[in-house]
Amino acid sequence: MIEDLKIVIVGYLMLIGKFQNGVLHNPRSVHAAVDKRTGESMLVLQELVATPKSIEIHQAVLSYDVTDDTVMALYIRSTTGLVMARNAGNQ
Repeated sequence: MIEDLKIVIVGYLMLIGKFQNGVLHNPRSVHAAVDKRTGESMLVLQELVATPKSIEIHQAVLSYDVTDDTVMALYIRSTTGLVMARNAGNQ
């Protein structure tokens, strides 16, 4: 689990990253998408323009902790390129 990983809503943007003292580190924009082949809903994380390492958030409308393992794994893959192994007991 990544400590301080939060979803932050700023204006019309939904962002995810490590949020500490008003700074969002390794921010990614969160988008919902639908796979046209399967109809399955999914989240897509995109880097921000110019790929900032961090951004200051002066006023967020809403922020909350990310506790979902799938969303955490998606964020880790987006920021590091690493794929988290699944525990065989959790399938």
